[in-house]
Amino acid sequence: MYNIPEIPKLIDSQTGYYLMNTLKQCHDNRLITYSKLFNGIVVFVFVTIACIVLYLCFTRKKTAQEQRIQMQQDQKYILEKIKSLQHQKQTYFQEGSMTHLPMSESKNPPYS
Repeated sequence: MYNIPEIPKLIDSQTGYYLMNTLKQCHDNRLITYSKLFNGIVVFVFVTIACIVLYLCFTRKKTAQEQRIQMQQDQKYILEKIKSLQHQKQTYFQEGSMTHLPMSESKNPPYS
C-alpha cells in the first residue's frame, strides 16, 4: 500500500558492535575501579577503628599504684559491708524466734 522508506542508518553494523563493546569494557572497568575503591575505604575504616580501640585500651590501663589503691578501696568496702551485716544480724532478728522475723519496736500490735 504505502511505500515507507527504510530509516537510514548513520553507522554500519560493525561500527555499532565496536562501540557497544567499547562501552561494555568502560562499564566493566568502572565497576572494578569502584569496587576496589570501596574495599579500600572499608579496610581503612576498619583499621582506623581498630587503632582507636587499641589506643584507648592502652591509655586507660591503670598503673600499679592505681591498682593497689583500687584494691584497698574494694577491700575496705567489703569489710564495711561484712561489719554492717553482722551488726544487722545481731540487732535485727530475735535469736530464739522460730520464723526469724524482724523484731517489733512498738509494744502495741498494729491491729488493736
